Amino acid sequence: ASPGHAASQEKLLRLVREYRDRELQRELDNGIEKLGLQAWISTVAAPLLDRVGRDWAEGLLEVRHEHFLSQVLEDTLRSDRAKRAARKQGRRRKPSFLFTTLPGERHGLGLQMAASMCVDQGFPMRILGCDTPIDDILSAVASIEPQVLAISVSLGSAGPATDRLIRALREALPKEVE
Repeated sequence: ASPGHAASQEKLLRLVREYRDRELQRELDNGIEKLGLQAWISTVAAPLLDRVGRDWAEGLLEVRHEHFLSQVLEDTLRSDRAKRAARKQGRRRKPSFLFTTLPGERHGLGLQMAASMCVDQGFPMRILGCDTPIDDILSAVASIEPQVLAISVSLGSAGPATDRLIRALREALPKEVE
């Protein structure tokens, strides 16, 4: 976190430790309003997630805290994205995006942040969510006809097996889909 956001990060961490979801939600919403979505993601949300991961690794937080924060962040991003989509309706432009994760991937915050940034820029998009079977991804591509398929991969699931799945998926996609 930048020096200007360190005090805010400590406050957010305190709210996470105390499970104060409404206050945490309010702080997150205020941050988006004050900073704008893109700046908020890069200066608040991403550093906060990094800090929670480090604190968990050091035994300062437990998985339950990370899960609690993830749920509140996902709720925040979904709510904000719905408001932005409603405001930008009718002004959407191409390319269109389809967001998902590969089978076995249960982490969805990267997916939510990327989809929110997409809507913030006025691009049409759909989200399939996490842990989507390859055949279902391909069926959704055929039905929705996106110009871009965006796959979110967490550090915990990255590796050779994921690389192979992405290569196989790329080969099965229509050539016009990025």
